[in-house]
Amino acid sequence: MNRPLLVALLSPRLRFKLLGRGGTNVAKKKANPAKSVRRVTARRLEPKMAAGTSSTSDRFQLRLPDGMRDQLAEAATANGRSLNAEIIHRLTQSLERDGRQEKLSQHLKIRGNRLAKVEDEIAALVQQLRLSDD
Repeated sequence: MNRPLLVALLSPRLRFKLLGRGGTNVAKKKANPAKSVRRVTARRLEPKMAAGTSSTSDRFQLRLPDGMRDQLAEAATANGRSLNAEIIHRLTQSLERDGRQEKLSQHLKIRGNRLAKVEDEIAALVQQLRLSDD
């Protein structure tokens, strides 16, 4: 079997490990580490698409405070999720909670306005009753 055909039969992940992104041998990249470092640094600035997920999934590098990763990993294990799924689940819950709080705030504002209107109407009726008693 010729080499290009063999390479084409490899999984994308294994092909990447063996050949790198540009399709060149990894050993050649190590020969010029400064150029390789510059290239990697430039790539980190661009948004990355997660491999094997939908086209709308972005990769995002995140710095966590000391110990938080371990806490999230323990919670993920306890909940039967991956670390990534646990983080997404918690972020989703937080965003949904913010949305519910906003709706509740708007609802209470509307109710407060209605209550103020009723109080004004009661005050006007009380005033009319006082005038009619005099």
